[in-house]
Amino acid sequence: ALLHPILTAETHNFPTGVAPFNGAETGTGGRLRDVMATGRGASPIAGIAGYSVGNLNIPGYPLPWENPRWAYAPNLSSPLKICIEASNGASDYGNKFGEPVIAGFTRSFGQKMPITDERYEYVK
Repeated sequence: ALLHPILTAETHNFPTGVAPFNGAETGTGGRLRDVMATGRGASPIAGIAGYSVGNLNIPGYPLPWENPRWAYAPNLSSPLKICIEASNGASDYGNKFGEPVIAGFTRSFGQKMPITDERYEYVK
């Protein structure tokens, strides 16, 4: 049988930043919808999740480049909360449809420039 693989991506940056579990769930749902809407014979196989967030500031695991005093917008979740809850949300929704999350990545980055003192950081 001839098969035509479909690769889709669904970015839910703002919803995942505000409500990580639910935001990531709707991202997975959007991918599933896209695959199932392609027509006859399309079915989801597996999912991949990726997160690019600011410094994680893991309690009890300080890293020299992280500054725990840096403030984040009050309407956004912390990078650590996003990593944990968004991963759970993406997996939860996919599992309900029989589409497991089989791979993924997390990138965390936050830094102040030494000369200008400007802050650069991934923010959802």
